Amino acid sequence: MPPHAEILVEVQLVCMPENMQTVGIPPVSLKGKNMQTPQIMAIPGMTPLGLATHARTPAQFAELWEHAKAAANHAAIAQNNRLRNENERGFDCGFAWVVIPGTHAFGKWAKKAGIASKHYPKGLCIWYTKLHNQPTQSISVHEAAARAARDVLSHGLQSSEIEMGSRLD
Repeated sequence: MPPHAEILVEVQLVCMPENMQTVGIPPVSLKGKNMQTPQIMAIPGMTPLGLATHARTPAQFAELWEHAKAAANHAAIAQNNRLRNENERGFDCGFAWVVIPGTHAFGKWAKKAGIASKHYPKGLCIWYTKLHNQPTQSISVHEAAARAARDVLSHGLQSSEIEMGSRLD
């Protein structure tokens, strides 16, 4: 990437539009480059994250995790509703997960809380079954949930190291 290139970040969580509010999240720094403050859509029924900068304590990690789960579940529901009947989807079977560095304080908290497990070759992962409760095998539903959770966690932890992965089954 050329040194003069700008990095633009847009985060959009998939929720029901009539119930959403726009909430400002503090800017993220990626390798020393300050990015514009992204806008995240608030999840219906959830209060905006009350974090001044980023989550650092177990109580803040628990609050952030609840927001990430809510975002993931809403994204999964929205994606599942967009698709046809489960039996008519064709080859759409797969898995998705969120990857967190094993040395990150949130990762250690999540492992201790039984949310995250060992990810190979490195780090910790949060499997899609911890992210949403939609009874489906559709990879696109699992990916939507993992993307939403990753976005909330990345911004709540002010970290560009949170990733998501998926694979077909």
